[in-house]
Amino acid sequence: MLTGKDLGDALQEAMRRKGVSQAVVARYFGVKAPSVSDWIKFGRIDKRHLERLFDFFSDVCDMAFWGLTGPLGGVVAPNVDQERTAYNASSDRYVYVPVYNVRGSMGNGSAYHHEEIEGKHSYSQAWLLEEALDVKNLVRMKGEGDSMLPTIADGDTLLINLAEKKIGGRVYAFRVGDEIRVKRLFRQLDGRVRVVSDNPDKNLYPDEYLSIDDQPEVIGRVRDRSGKNGL
Repeated sequence: MLTGKDLGDALQEAMRRKGVSQAVVARYFGVKAPSVSDWIKFGRIDKRHLERLFDFFSDVCDMAFWGLTGPLGGVVAPNVDQERTAYNASSDRYVYVPVYNVRGSMGNGSAYHHEEIEGKHSYSQAWLLEEALDVKNLVRMKGEGDSMLPTIADGDTLLINLAEKKIGGRVYAFRVGDEIRVKRLFRQLDGRVRVVSDNPDKNLYPDEYLSIDDQPEVIGRVRDRSGKNGL
């Protein structure tokens, strides 16, 4: 495998082929831009980042590009799903996110016991890069109810990032018991979770407080929505 300055040069060439900037790579890996500059300059990349790097550039650089033929230096190339690789390598540069038959309640709650994939939806790889989203962590599901208006309408399809589970005032899909819900969540100082509907009618949709013993199981953060939104 390439090491040192050669690896830095290879990384720079991979970025050129993929058409991404240091800032985009930094957002994807969750590091600061100067760190990517150091990767290019010195070729010293942590193993945890190096393994993902092979996957990130798999559509423009094969394993031979990195001089990788097997486990070398403790680094093993990730097993990339063949179907996903084919999508990434296509000329239109779209990737596909699974669509589940789950409905996230934005009303009185809905119970679901069987979660199955019912299709796929395409997303621009460029958009995912700009949003620092990894397709492996994304799923789509329907939202039902009016409690999240005007942010989300009844029947909208939601893009959920399974990698974002830390509660911080964003909109999340989560489970409480058998119910899958979609609401805005806030962590209180006393450890409780405040469940907020964006609908301004607080008589109909008041804030809820979940006790420490009744914590939500966060599925992921809602990162995008698509639908008619009342049209």
